[in-house]
Amino acid sequence: MGLFELNQVFPVATVLVLALFLGRGACDSICPDGITNITGSSGSLVYPSSGDYGVNETKCWKIEVPEGYYTVGYIYRRYEIEPCDDCKCDYLQTSSSYNALHLTTKKCGRYSAEYLEYLRLARGPKAGSSGRNKRTLYFRFVSDDNVHHKGFNLTFVAGSVSGGLETYLNASDDETITFGTPKVGIENYPRSYAQQWFLIVPEGRQIEINFDTFELEQSENCKNDYVEIREASISLYDPRGMSGSFEPILSKRLCGSTKPRAIQSAGNMVWVQSEVTATLLLCTRDSRLLLKQVREDCPSATH
Repeated sequence: MGLFELNQVFPVATVLVLALFLGRGACDSICPDGITNITGSSGSLVYPSSGDYGVNETKCWKIEVPEGYYTVGYIYRRYEIEPCDDCKCDYLQTSSSYNALHLTTKKCGRYSAEYLEYLRLARGPKAGSSGRNKRTLYFRFVSDDNVHHKGFNLTFVAGSVSGGLETYLNASDDETITFGTPKVGIENYPRSYAQQWFLIVPEGRQIEINFDTFELEQSENCKNDYVEIREASISLYDPRGMSGSFEPILSKRLCGSTKPRAIQSAGNMVWVQSEVTATLLLCTRDSRLLLKQVREDCPSATH
């Protein structure tokens, strides 16, 4: 069924949970008891919060991530829903469209935490997503009148666009590496430019990023030119590839001329994405960043 699980905790940023009925009452057969809204760049959905789920239930949730991100990625930490032929007993459905929610594939089954962790390590950081350019994802859980189990626990994160030239930088003990856009400090950055950096230090160490120069076009939600920073990971399924667009967020999109604070990772790999749109009217100088390796037990830098 293609389930994934991430056993690390995403840093939750501004998660707001609200019960919202949206005018859909008992006459709505899809979600007759309304919808629980969850908004934020990362967070979790756990049902039930303890014990087993009830009988004859229909529960619905809507996850929405902020503007600037392009999709919702999610992974399972627990998945125990009564297995049944064609999942006709208890089941979970997902869709980016509310009206199509009850028509999507029904999913059920019981998977151990160890198996979910294996899938995460083997195949990647997400079980599924809402699709490109869709910041909303609906979940619908339905149970029948007999056997019930522990339900499900999933973690979600806003997905980012990745693209452009890939650069891999390795820092050895106590080494500082300078990187940024081409000819930074000499000339303006080009139009329609994209680049991503993967920063790597030895296991057991962390990465600290300090901004030496920072001057990007200012725009609402940094929708034009920006730098974004996340943790990065390597899939056991394809150890040659690294990814970061669905990993824990270390910094939201950054733009403007205010130099950002220092950023420190939790792990030993970081993904940095920089993108410039073709609509830029006035080119400005881009950023130069300093990559420094730090020990795990070191205190955070003073800013």
